Amino acid sequence: MARKSNVYKDNNGWYFKASLGSDPITGKRRTKTKRGFKTEREAKKAYMEFMLLWEFQQEDIESQTREDMTFKEFTDTVFLPWYQSQVKPNTYNRRESYLKERFSIFNDKNLRDVTKLEVQLFQSQLVSENLSGSYINLLFSLGGMIWDRAKVFDLVQENPFREVGRVRINPKKIKFWTVSDFKDFERKIFTPKLETKVMEKKNLSYAEYYDFFHYLYFRFLFFTGLRFGESATLLWENMDLENGKLKVEYTLGNVAKHKNEQYMSTPKTKSSERELYVDSKTLKLLGVWKDYQSKVGGIELVFSHDGTFLDQGWIWKKFRTLQKKLELPYISVHDLRHSHASLLVYLGENPKMIQERLGHANIEMTLGTYSHLYPNQDIELVKKLDQVN
Repeated sequence: MARKSNVYKDNNGWYFKASLGSDPITGKRRTKTKRGFKTEREAKKAYMEFMLLWEFQQEDIESQTREDMTFKEFTDTVFLPWYQSQVKPNTYNRRESYLKERFSIFNDKNLRDVTKLEVQLFQSQLVSENLSGSYINLLFSLGGMIWDRAKVFDLVQENPFREVGRVRINPKKIKFWTVSDFKDFERKIFTPKLETKVMEKKNLSYAEYYDFFHYLYFRFLFFTGLRFGESATLLWENMDLENGKLKVEYTLGNVAKHKNEQYMSTPKTKSSERELYVDSKTLKLLGVWKDYQSKVGGIELVFSHDGTFLDQGWIWKKFRTLQKKLELPYISVHDLRHSHASLLVYLGENPKMIQERLGHANIEMTLGTYSHLYPNQDIELVKKLDQVN
């Protein structure tokens, strides 16, 4: 194939191929090809005429592209590909589903035509569905990012999501176990008989084995405050039993659109990667569990029966079943993390230490979540004030 400038020849005759640079919206390369010329001269003339016309119309073409771009076109071709490169797969998968589930009312609207009133009505609709304030604000944060990205390409002048603002969130009182609640759980599931057999490393029945495992796992969460994903991916190599320290290095990730396919992922934020000390009784029980686990084989995960990850649904269901059977106050597995934080507050630990132990990104998150203390804490405070008088 012969080539001269942007003019080419193949078996069907002469043609030109014009390079039009990158699309200002998608960043993709643009070209224009036209065939059917009998001579090189005709093809070259047509190419020159096309380029002159294109350059003359370029601003109008880009302006028309901006005016015609709908919300769905922009999110599909520009925002989502960019956003996917900015966040972890788990976060991207959740936000993509939020976009499809909640923002469909904007799909056919041009970005510039979305008004603050429409966004306000959208927010009011979400509130009327009794959705949580934090979820609504998450959606508005996502909407704000979409319009911020559109402003980068001069597709919009204003950001209606930022201007309408977030909804007010009423502080939600978290559920947690007190030390008394945990002791009640411990007394009912880890009986003196079972404790003796475990500490002597005797053979356990099927029921005893799982009672020990569940007691140890829920105790571990109560006394460390780890998230489920962090505990499910905790490796023995990151568990220093001799010095009483563990290292949080991973969390549980799900393969896109395949929630049953899990993998070890780095934590969402750098602050989640941390080291913390563990109480002596939990450490001793972990050492015993490791011996029982070794009978199955070389398992790298601390909380695993067969080398596979814990199933979150199964753990959640088992915890609820145990609470019902043992007649204990109902809390979720994640509430054991809240229980640990509330225990630290009760013990008088400073917020900065609690923030670092829990792996919170900032102190505001810690103070905002755990502003209340244990029951009867006000009574204890009054007693201390009385001592001053």
